Amino acid sequence: MICPDCGTILKDSAKFCTNCGYQMNDLNRPTQSSPKKLYRSRNNQMIAGVCAGLADYMGEDPTLVRLITVLLLLFTGGSVAIAYLIAMFVIPEEPIKMKSEQPLTS
Repeated sequence: MICPDCGTILKDSAKFCTNCGYQMNDLNRPTQSSPKKLYRSRNNQMIAGVCAGLADYMGEDPTLVRLITVLLLLFTGGSVAIAYLIAMFVIPEEPIKMKSEQPLTS
């Protein structure tokens, strides 16, 4: 198998290129994993979706992130509220997912 990124010859069982780190999938075809992006949630929001988006990004439960946010809000004297407001305007909303068109069957 040859790395499509740098041309290094690899073993067939290689998961990553030893030269450049390019990720290879199980079918011996190259794959490039896209970086995870932080978005405000559209579906699981309470106020602006910041906590739900952060929870999704970290792989945590949104309720846990909300609880931690409220506790930090109480113990930091409100500075977390300023950070939340900034995040509300800086973090973009999650893109709208369109349903794929399915052919009509009779």
